Amino acid sequence: MPSFGWSVLYCLGLFAGAYVLAAVGFLLFACLEKDKDGSLLVDSDSLHYRACKKCYGWKMHETFQTHTCDYVKVNHLEYYQIGLCGYFWRVFWTPLLFTVIGAWQTVKTVVYAHFMFLFGYYPWPTIEVMKREGNIFAVEVKQISFPRIGKLELKPYLVVFPALYAWLLWSYPQTTWNWTLISFVAMLVIAILLVAAWVADKVGKSENPRVMLVREYVKTGKRGICPLLKVRTRS
Repeated sequence: MPSFGWSVLYCLGLFAGAYVLAAVGFLLFACLEKDKDGSLLVDSDSLHYRACKKCYGWKMHETFQTHTCDYVKVNHLEYYQIGLCGYFWRVFWTPLLFTVIGAWQTVKTVVYAHFMFLFGYYPWPTIEVMKREGNIFAVEVKQISFPRIGKLELKPYLVVFPALYAWLLWSYPQTTWNWTLISFVAMLVIAILLVAAWVADKVGKSENPRVMLVREYVKTGKRGICPLLKVRTRS
């Protein structure tokens, strides 16, 4: 196996070993209580329960009690009748899920921050925003205040992009100039096409038929008859 493969396996094994030790330590400090009947009780304020509740999104549920003839709220564990064994493994896997979620949130922050900062924003990753948007890539967008000159806010892109272009023009003048011309022509063509499409859309939605002046002049020249014009006034 190539050295890279062994390195990957070594890192995975190191991570798995560290996680097992951390999970075992977490379990060793997790304690339960007993009532007078000897039934096991989970303290809702204990660290292991609060970690599981946060990680798995546990909530209170309503169930109908026949002896009270009413709906009462019961805990997630009691509602789904989760026993000691099921709770044990949920506590065991909680640190791993927190580690995965934390690593994913960190990666999103590092990747997004570089681009968002240029436009005066920064990412704020939370589990709530991922649930609300239904997208694991979602982050909450926070705004950064920068100094202003009048109404113009001096955001980083106003400095970074011109500085980058100046550096490219200084380092590679001919190549940069050629690509500048190509980009300008491409944007000009796109703008013309967008304007033409906008005009065509406006003409199509107009109540009165519209025609091109140049086209009508050419048609008139072919017929040899120049029609009179009227002026529509607004009263």
